[in-house]
Amino acid sequence: MVIALSYTGVMAQPNNKALFDRAVDRLNCEAVAWSMESVKNSTFKDKCPCENATYDQVKECISGEDAAKTQALSEDIERVKKDFNDAWTKDEAVRYLTEGVFNDKTKHTPLSEFVDRSVKEGKEGKPRREDQRFKNITSQVVAVLDGWAQAPPPQQNLLRERAASPKPPANNQEKQNGTGIWTWLFVWLASVVASGALTVFLLGRLLRSHGKGGVSNEVKNYIKKEIKASSPQSSWDVPPKGGSSRDMDKLRDKVGKLEADLHDLRSHVPAHESRIAALESRREGGTPAPPPVPDEFLYLPAPDEQGAFGDASNTYHAQKHVYKLTKRGEQGSFVVYEQAIGLAIQTHDVYIDRVCDALNAYDRNAKRILTEVPGEARLEGGKWKMVRKARIRYEH
Repeated sequence: MVIALSYTGVMAQPNNKALFDRAVDRLNCEAVAWSMESVKNSTFKDKCPCENATYDQVKECISGEDAAKTQALSEDIERVKKDFNDAWTKDEAVRYLTEGVFNDKTKHTPLSEFVDRSVKEGKEGKPRREDQRFKNITSQVVAVLDGWAQAPPPQQNLLRERAASPKPPANNQEKQNGTGIWTWLFVWLASVVASGALTVFLLGRLLRSHGKGGVSNEVKNYIKKEIKASSPQSSWDVPPKGGSSRDMDKLRDKVGKLEADLHDLRSHVPAHESRIAALESRREGGTPAPPPVPDEFLYLPAPDEQGAFGDASNTYHAQKHVYKLTKRGEQGSFVVYEQAIGLAIQTHDVYIDRVCDALNAYDRNAKRILTEVPGEARLEGGKWKMVRKARIRYEH
Protein backbone atom coordinates (compact mmCIF):
# COMPACT_ATOMS: atom_id res chain seq x y z
CA MET A 1 0.00 0.00 0.00
CA VAL A 2 2.78 2.41 0.92
CA ILE A 3 4.64 1.60 -2.30
CA ALA A 4 1.50 2.18 -4.36
CA LEU A 5 0.90 5.58 -2.73
CA SER A 6 4.52 6.57 -3.27
CA TYR A 7 4.39 5.52 -6.92
CA THR A 8 1.16 7.45 -7.49
CA GLY A 9 2.66 10.57 -5.91
CA VAL A 10 5.76 10.39 -8.06
CA MET A 11 3.84 9.74 -11.28
CA ALA A 12 1.61 12.74 -10.58
CA GLN A 13 4.61 15.10 -10.53
CA PRO A 14 5.38 16.94 -13.80
CA ASN A 15 8.59 15.96 -15.56
CA ASN A 16 11.19 18.47 -14.36
CA LYS A 17 13.80 17.09 -16.78
CA ALA A 18 11.52 17.80 -19.74
CA LEU A 19 10.94 21.37 -18.47
CA PHE A 20 14.68 21.87 -18.03
CA ASP A 21 15.38 20.65 -21.58
CA ARG A 22 12.70 22.98 -22.98
CA ALA A 23 14.25 25.89 -21.09
CA VAL A 24 17.67 25.04 -22.53
CA ASP A 25 16.16 24.90 -26.04
CA ARG A 26 14.65 28.35 -25.48
CA LEU A 27 18.02 29.67 -24.29
CA ASN A 28 19.67 28.09 -27.34
CA CYS A 29 17.27 29.70 -29.80
CA GLU A 30 17.40 33.17 -28.17
CA ALA A 31 21.21 33.12 -27.93
CA VAL A 32 21.61 32.07 -31.58
CA ALA A 33 19.18 34.80 -32.66
CA TRP A 34 21.22 37.31 -30.67
CA SER A 35 24.43 36.02 -32.24
CA MET A 36 23.04 36.37 -35.78
CA GLU A 37 21.70 39.92 -35.39
CA SER A 38 24.86 41.29 -37.01
CA VAL A 39 24.52 38.98 -40.05
CA LYS A 40 23.15 40.84 -43.05
CA ASN A 41 19.78 39.69 -44.35
CA SER A 42 19.44 37.15 -41.54
CA THR A 43 16.05 35.41 -41.56
CA PHE A 44 16.69 33.25 -38.50
CA LYS A 45 13.75 34.58 -36.46
CA ASP A 46 11.37 34.07 -39.39
CA LYS A 47 12.51 30.49 -39.97
CA CYS A 48 12.81 29.53 -36.31
CA PRO A 49 10.32 31.10 -33.84
CA CYS A 50 11.80 30.50 -30.42
CA GLU A 51 8.57 29.72 -28.53
CA ASN A 52 8.65 26.01 -29.41
CA ALA A 53 11.96 25.57 -31.24
CA THR A 54 14.05 22.46 -30.58
CA TYR A 55 17.81 22.10 -30.89
CA ASP A 56 17.51 20.32 -34.25
CA GLN A 57 15.34 23.14 -35.63
CA VAL A 58 17.78 25.78 -34.37
CA LYS A 59 20.70 23.95 -35.97
CA GLU A 60 18.95 23.76 -39.35
CA CYS A 61 18.25 27.52 -39.38
CA ILE A 62 21.86 28.63 -38.77
CA SER A 63 23.44 30.14 -41.89
CA GLY A 64 25.42 33.10 -43.17
CA GLU A 65 28.69 34.54 -41.89
CA ASP A 66 30.43 32.83 -38.98
CA ALA A 67 28.00 29.91 -39.22
CA ALA A 68 30.64 27.58 -37.79
CA LYS A 69 31.08 29.71 -34.65
CA THR A 70 27.33 30.03 -34.21
CA GLN A 71 27.00 26.26 -34.62
CA ALA A 72 29.66 25.73 -31.93
CA LEU A 73 27.74 28.09 -29.60
CA SER A 74 24.51 26.16 -30.19
CA GLU A 75 26.22 22.80 -29.56
CA ASP A 76 27.67 24.12 -26.29
CA ILE A 77 24.23 25.24 -25.09
CA GLU A 78 22.76 21.84 -26.02
CA ARG A 79 25.31 20.23 -23.68
CA VAL A 80 23.79 22.21 -20.79
CA LYS A 81 20.99 19.59 -20.75
CA LYS A 82 23.50 17.12 -19.31
CA ASP A 83 23.94 19.38 -16.25
CA PHE A 84 20.41 18.65 -15.00
CA ASN A 85 20.19 17.62 -11.35
CA ASP A 86 16.95 15.93 -10.26
CA ALA A 87 17.52 17.19 -6.71
CA TRP A 88 17.26 20.85 -7.79
CA THR A 89 14.43 23.04 -6.60
CA LYS A 90 12.91 25.48 -9.06
CA ASP A 91 14.99 28.34 -7.59
CA GLU A 92 18.19 26.32 -8.04
CA ALA A 93 17.32 25.47 -11.65
CA VAL A 94 16.51 29.13 -12.39
CA ARG A 95 19.73 30.30 -10.73
CA TYR A 96 21.79 27.85 -12.79
CA LEU A 97 20.23 28.79 -16.16
CA THR A 98 20.42 32.55 -15.50
CA GLU A 99 23.74 32.79 -13.66
CA GLY A 100 25.73 29.60 -13.11
CA VAL A 101 25.98 28.40 -16.70
CA PHE A 102 27.31 31.79 -17.85
CA ASN A 103 29.95 31.85 -15.11
CA ASP A 104 31.39 28.42 -15.98
CA LYS A 105 34.19 29.46 -18.32
CA THR A 106 35.72 25.98 -18.22
CA LYS A 107 32.76 23.73 -18.92
CA HIS A 108 30.76 26.06 -21.19
CA THR A 109 33.44 28.30 -22.64
CA PRO A 110 31.72 29.28 -25.95
CA LEU A 111 28.51 30.36 -24.18
CA SER A 112 30.14 32.37 -21.38
CA GLU A 113 32.58 34.08 -23.78
CA PHE A 114 29.79 34.94 -26.25
CA VAL A 115 27.56 36.53 -23.60
CA ASP A 116 30.41 38.46 -21.99
CA ARG A 117 31.57 39.72 -25.39
CA SER A 118 28.07 40.65 -26.56
CA VAL A 119 27.17 42.47 -23.34
CA LYS A 120 30.46 44.36 -23.34
CA GLU A 121 30.01 45.47 -26.93
CA GLY A 122 26.41 46.48 -26.38
CA LYS A 123 26.64 48.18 -22.98
CA GLU A 124 30.20 49.43 -22.67
CA GLY A 125 31.24 46.97 -20.04
CA LYS A 126 28.20 47.12 -17.74
CA PRO A 127 27.37 43.95 -15.79
CA ARG A 128 25.36 41.52 -17.91
CA ARG A 129 22.46 41.54 -15.47
CA GLU A 130 21.91 45.22 -16.45
CA ASP A 131 21.86 44.47 -20.17
CA GLN A 132 18.28 44.60 -21.42
CA ARG A 133 18.74 41.94 -24.09
CA PHE A 134 20.30 39.55 -21.58
CA LYS A 135 17.45 40.19 -19.13
CA ASN A 136 14.88 39.52 -21.86
CA ILE A 137 16.49 36.18 -22.74
CA THR A 138 16.75 34.97 -19.15
CA SER A 139 13.16 35.99 -18.42
CA GLN A 140 11.99 33.84 -21.36
CA VAL A 141 13.97 30.91 -19.96
CA VAL A 142 12.54 31.38 -16.46
CA ALA A 143 8.99 31.43 -17.85
CA VAL A 144 9.45 27.92 -19.23
CA LEU A 145 10.21 26.64 -15.71
CA ASP A 146 6.90 27.87 -14.22
CA GLY A 147 5.57 24.30 -14.03
CA TRP A 148 8.57 23.03 -12.02
CA ALA A 149 7.51 20.52 -9.37
CA GLN A 150 9.18 20.44 -5.98
CA ALA A 151 10.41 17.07 -4.69
CA PRO A 152 7.56 14.90 -3.29
CA PRO A 153 7.45 14.62 0.51
CA PRO A 154 9.44 11.66 1.82
CA GLN A 155 7.55 8.54 2.85
CA GLN A 156 9.87 7.69 5.72
CA ASN A 157 7.56 9.14 8.39
CA LEU A 158 4.68 6.97 7.24
CA LEU A 159 6.90 3.92 7.25
CA ARG A 160 8.19 4.73 10.74
CA GLU A 161 4.61 5.14 12.03
CA ARG A 162 3.60 1.78 10.60
CA ALA A 163 6.73 0.14 12.00
CA ALA A 164 6.14 1.68 15.44
CA SER A 165 2.45 0.72 15.63
CA PRO A 166 1.78 -1.99 18.25
CA LYS A 167 1.51 -5.53 16.92
CA PRO A 168 -0.85 -8.17 18.35
CA PRO A 169 0.97 -10.67 20.59
CA ALA A 170 2.04 -13.82 18.79
CA ASN A 171 0.32 -17.05 19.67
CA ASN A 172 2.58 -19.06 21.97
CA GLN A 173 1.61 -22.34 20.37
CA GLU A 174 2.45 -20.99 16.88
CA LYS A 175 5.86 -19.85 18.07
CA GLN A 176 6.50 -23.19 19.72
CA ASN A 177 5.45 -25.38 16.76
CA GLY A 178 6.07 -23.25 13.65
CA THR A 179 9.38 -21.58 14.42
CA GLY A 180 11.25 -24.76 15.29
CA ILE A 181 10.15 -26.87 12.32
CA TRP A 182 10.63 -24.15 9.71
CA THR A 183 14.02 -23.18 11.08
CA TRP A 184 15.11 -26.81 10.88
CA LEU A 185 13.64 -27.10 7.36
CA PHE A 186 15.46 -23.98 6.23
CA VAL A 187 18.82 -25.23 7.53
CA TRP A 188 18.49 -28.60 5.77
CA LEU A 189 17.28 -27.19 2.47
CA ALA A 190 19.98 -24.52 2.48
CA SER A 191 22.63 -27.18 3.09
CA VAL A 192 21.42 -29.42 0.26
CA VAL A 193 20.90 -26.61 -2.26
CA ALA A 194 24.28 -25.05 -1.45
CA SER A 195 25.96 -28.41 -1.91
CA GLY A 196 24.27 -28.94 -5.28
CA ALA A 197 25.14 -25.43 -6.43
CA LEU A 198 28.75 -25.94 -5.40
CA THR A 199 28.90 -29.18 -7.39
CA VAL A 200 27.50 -27.56 -10.54
CA PHE A 201 29.84 -24.58 -10.15
CA LEU A 202 32.91 -26.77 -9.73
CA LEU A 203 31.93 -28.90 -12.72
CA GLY A 204 31.70 -25.75 -14.83
CA ARG A 205 35.08 -24.59 -13.60
CA LEU A 206 36.58 -27.98 -14.46
CA LEU A 207 35.19 -27.86 -18.01
CA ARG A 208 36.37 -24.31 -18.63
CA SER A 209 39.78 -24.72 -17.08
CA HIS A 210 41.24 -26.88 -19.86
CA GLY A 211 41.64 -23.75 -21.96
CA LYS A 212 43.78 -22.16 -19.27
CA GLY A 213 46.45 -24.78 -18.87
CA GLY A 214 44.53 -27.61 -17.17
CA VAL A 215 43.79 -28.48 -13.55
CA SER A 216 46.43 -29.66 -11.10
CA ASN A 217 45.94 -32.73 -8.88
CA GLU A 218 46.02 -30.47 -5.86
CA VAL A 219 43.02 -28.51 -7.17
CA LYS A 220 41.12 -31.73 -8.02
CA ASN A 221 41.68 -33.13 -4.53
CA TYR A 222 40.52 -29.85 -3.01
CA ILE A 223 37.31 -29.97 -5.10
CA LYS A 224 36.54 -33.54 -4.00
CA LYS A 225 37.16 -32.60 -0.38
CA GLU A 226 34.83 -29.58 -0.60
CA ILE A 227 32.05 -31.62 -2.24
CA LYS A 228 32.27 -34.27 0.47
CA ALA A 229 32.38 -31.69 3.27
CA SER A 230 29.38 -29.75 1.91
CA SER A 231 27.11 -32.82 1.47
CA PRO A 232 24.43 -33.46 4.13
CA GLN A 233 25.10 -36.35 6.50
CA SER A 234 23.04 -39.47 6.00
CA SER A 235 22.06 -39.58 9.66
CA TRP A 236 19.21 -37.37 10.79
CA ASP A 237 19.44 -34.89 13.62
CA VAL A 238 16.51 -34.97 15.97
CA PRO A 239 14.06 -32.27 14.79
CA PRO A 240 12.74 -29.69 17.22
CA LYS A 241 9.74 -30.58 19.32
CA GLY A 242 6.33 -29.43 18.18
CA GLY A 243 6.40 -30.68 14.56
CA SER A 244 3.73 -33.17 13.48
CA SER A 245 4.66 -36.57 12.03
CA ARG A 246 2.95 -35.62 8.76
CA ASP A 247 5.17 -32.56 8.43
CA MET A 248 8.22 -34.68 9.16
CA ASP A 249 7.29 -37.19 6.44
CA LYS A 250 6.87 -34.44 3.84
CA LEU A 251 10.14 -32.90 4.87
CA ARG A 252 11.98 -36.23 4.62
CA ASP A 253 10.55 -36.81 1.12
CA LYS A 254 11.73 -33.40 -0.11
CA VAL A 255 15.18 -33.74 1.36
CA GLY A 256 15.46 -37.28 0.01
CA LYS A 257 14.73 -36.05 -3.52
CA LEU A 258 17.31 -33.30 -3.16
CA GLU A 259 19.92 -35.77 -1.95
CA ALA A 260 19.16 -38.04 -4.92
CA ASP A 261 19.65 -35.13 -7.32
CA LEU A 262 22.91 -34.24 -5.61
CA HIS A 263 24.12 -37.84 -5.85
CA ASP A 264 23.32 -37.82 -9.57
CA LEU A 265 25.34 -34.64 -10.07
CA ARG A 266 28.31 -36.05 -8.18
CA SER A 267 28.23 -39.20 -10.30
CA HIS A 268 29.15 -37.13 -13.37
CA VAL A 269 32.38 -35.82 -11.85
CA PRO A 270 34.64 -38.81 -12.75
CA ALA A 271 33.60 -38.71 -16.41
CA HIS A 272 34.43 -35.01 -16.65
CA GLU A 273 37.74 -35.55 -14.87
CA SER A 274 38.77 -38.17 -17.44
CA ARG A 275 37.76 -35.83 -20.24
CA ILE A 276 39.87 -33.07 -18.74
CA ALA A 277 42.84 -35.42 -18.38
CA ALA A 278 42.58 -36.27 -22.09
CA LEU A 279 42.50 -32.61 -23.01
CA GLU A 280 45.51 -31.92 -20.82
CA SER A 281 47.50 -34.69 -22.52
CA ARG A 282 46.78 -33.14 -25.91
CA ARG A 283 48.06 -29.78 -24.75
CA GLU A 284 51.37 -31.10 -23.40
CA GLY A 285 53.13 -30.27 -26.67
CA GLY A 286 51.90 -26.69 -26.42
CA THR A 287 50.71 -24.48 -29.25
CA PRO A 288 52.43 -21.10 -29.65
CA ALA A 289 50.11 -18.14 -29.33
CA PRO A 290 49.61 -16.15 -32.55
CA PRO A 291 51.64 -12.94 -32.72
CA PRO A 292 49.70 -9.79 -31.74
CA VAL A 293 48.20 -7.84 -34.60
CA PRO A 294 49.92 -4.44 -34.80
CA ASP A 295 47.78 -1.33 -34.51
CA GLU A 296 46.86 0.43 -37.74
CA PHE A 297 47.03 4.22 -37.71
CA LEU A 298 45.26 6.70 -39.97
CA TYR A 299 45.54 10.48 -40.20
CA LEU A 300 42.36 12.53 -40.43
CA PRO A 301 41.71 16.03 -41.86
CA ALA A 302 39.27 18.67 -40.58
CA PRO A 303 35.78 17.38 -39.71
CA ASP A 304 32.62 18.85 -41.20
CA GLU A 305 29.79 20.32 -39.12
CA GLN A 306 28.28 16.85 -38.59
CA GLY A 307 31.57 15.49 -37.20
CA ALA A 308 32.49 13.45 -40.31
CA PHE A 309 36.15 13.52 -41.32
CA GLY A 310 37.33 13.78 -44.93
CA ASP A 311 39.55 11.24 -46.66
CA ALA A 312 41.75 9.37 -44.20
CA SER A 313 45.37 8.64 -45.10
CA ASN A 314 48.08 6.25 -43.97
CA THR A 315 50.60 9.09 -44.35
CA TYR A 316 50.64 12.35 -42.40
CA HIS A 317 50.51 15.57 -44.46
CA ALA A 318 51.28 18.89 -42.79
CA GLN A 319 48.69 21.67 -43.14
CA LYS A 320 46.02 19.02 -43.79
CA HIS A 321 45.86 16.36 -41.10
CA VAL A 322 45.13 17.18 -37.46
CA TYR A 323 44.02 13.89 -35.89
CA LYS A 324 45.64 10.47 -35.52
CA LEU A 325 43.20 7.53 -35.43
CA THR A 326 43.93 4.05 -34.10
CA LYS A 327 41.85 1.68 -36.21
CA ARG A 328 40.11 -1.43 -34.85
CA GLY A 329 38.04 -2.83 -37.71
CA GLU A 330 35.26 -0.33 -38.38
CA GLN A 331 35.79 1.32 -34.98
CA GLY A 332 38.59 3.65 -33.95
CA SER A 333 39.77 6.16 -31.37
CA PHE A 334 41.31 9.51 -32.30
CA VAL A 335 43.56 12.07 -30.62
CA VAL A 336 44.96 15.47 -31.63
CA TYR A 337 48.23 14.72 -33.47
CA GLU A 338 51.17 16.37 -31.71
CA GLN A 339 52.73 17.64 -34.96
CA ALA A 340 49.54 19.48 -35.97
CA ILE A 341 49.10 21.65 -32.86
CA GLY A 342 49.82 24.92 -34.68
CA LEU A 343 47.23 24.29 -37.39
CA ALA A 344 44.64 23.15 -34.86
CA ILE A 345 45.02 26.24 -32.65
CA GLN A 346 44.85 28.69 -35.57
CA THR A 347 41.40 27.47 -36.62
CA HIS A 348 40.18 25.77 -33.46
CA ASP A 349 36.51 26.43 -34.24
CA VAL A 350 36.78 24.15 -37.30
CA TYR A 351 39.48 21.65 -36.35
CA ILE A 352 38.85 21.32 -32.59
CA ASP A 353 35.40 22.46 -31.44
CA ARG A 354 33.42 20.17 -33.76
CA VAL A 355 34.80 16.90 -32.40
CA CYS A 356 36.37 17.86 -29.05
CA ASP A 357 35.23 19.15 -25.66
CA ALA A 358 37.80 21.46 -24.05
CA LEU A 359 38.30 21.05 -20.30
CA ASN A 360 39.68 24.58 -19.99
CA ALA A 361 39.39 27.88 -21.85
CA TYR A 362 40.76 28.23 -25.38
CA ASP A 363 44.34 29.57 -25.36
CA ARG A 364 45.72 30.85 -28.66
CA ASN A 365 49.25 30.79 -27.15
CA ALA A 366 49.08 27.14 -26.08
CA LYS A 367 52.12 25.01 -26.91
CA ARG A 368 50.35 21.67 -26.51
CA ILE A 369 46.88 20.19 -26.82
CA LEU A 370 46.68 17.24 -24.46
CA THR A 371 44.04 14.62 -25.33
CA GLU A 372 42.93 13.39 -21.91
CA VAL A 373 40.15 11.13 -23.26
CA PRO A 374 40.38 9.96 -26.91
CA GLY A 375 37.34 10.45 -29.10
CA GLU A 376 35.51 7.53 -30.70
CA ALA A 377 34.74 7.22 -34.43
CA ARG A 378 32.98 4.71 -36.68
CA LEU A 379 33.50 3.98 -40.39
CA GLU A 380 30.25 4.81 -42.21
CA GLY A 381 29.88 5.07 -45.97
CA GLY A 382 33.64 5.11 -46.50
CA LYS A 383 34.20 7.99 -44.05
CA TRP A 384 35.10 8.09 -40.38
CA LYS A 385 32.38 9.76 -38.34
CA MET A 386 32.68 10.95 -34.75
CA VAL A 387 30.40 9.10 -32.32
CA ARG A 388 31.89 10.49 -29.09
CA LYS A 389 33.90 13.67 -28.68
CA ALA A 390 37.46 13.70 -27.40
CA ARG A 391 38.23 15.62 -24.19
CA ILE A 392 41.25 17.92 -24.52
CA ARG A 393 43.18 20.47 -22.50
CA TYR A 394 45.24 23.46 -23.70
CA GLU A 395 48.70 23.63 -22.13
CA HIS A 396 51.73 25.93 -22.33
